[in-house]
Amino acid sequence: MLNTTLAENPKDAVSYNLLCRVYFQLELWDNAIHMAEKSISLDPQNSSYHLWLGRAQGRKAENANPFAAFGLARACLATGDRPGAIAALAAVPETSSYHAAAQIAAVRILVSSGMTGDDLHQASGRLGRLALDEARRQQLTVEILRAALGWAEDSGQAPARTAGDGLILGCEPNERSLRFGLERGYRALARLTSDRSRRIELVDMANAVRPKTWS
Repeated sequence: MLNTTLAENPKDAVSYNLLCRVYFQLELWDNAIHMAEKSISLDPQNSSYHLWLGRAQGRKAENANPFAAFGLARACLATGDRPGAIAALAAVPETSSYHAAAQIAAVRILVSSGMTGDDLHQASGRLGRLALDEARRQQLTVEILRAALGWAEDSGQAPARTAGDGLILGCEPNERSLRFGLERGYRALARLTSDRSRRIELVDMANAVRPKTWS
């Protein structure tokens, strides 16, 4: 019936989305992805269509090896599909030895060019759920807070609070608090490095980002 409808009206985005759902239930991931892409090409503003594309890509990644998930994420990024890339990486199971690497990659996508305030909160939450060594945790903390600070400075507004405490890695979503958090991150990294020149560089970065105070 849906194929008949599309034969009569090949620009029917709703029917393509419904076919995507049918193929999704049949676990025909490539077909579901193709139908989702068709629906998006006809109605790119429909968030539901993007959601189904991400679901299909995620399930495809779940049923593939971890390397395929990374490849799918790269392919999504090449077409500007950030949600699809993140869904592919999120599908790498916790039992996989590549789970942490996939989630780190997802965090870095969230705080890359084109991010939103919601992306920053998502990145903060993902990092909080990851079991990492202290050096990698502090490095990602710095990357997220640096992105949050840059976003606040460029947009002239702080990332809006979300459900929960609304904090970004323990920092209030405003420039002053983010600067203090970033300063702490740089100093933590400085303590963890054995490279003297790198330690000095990190301390200098901490001093530079610290908000001005008046005594």
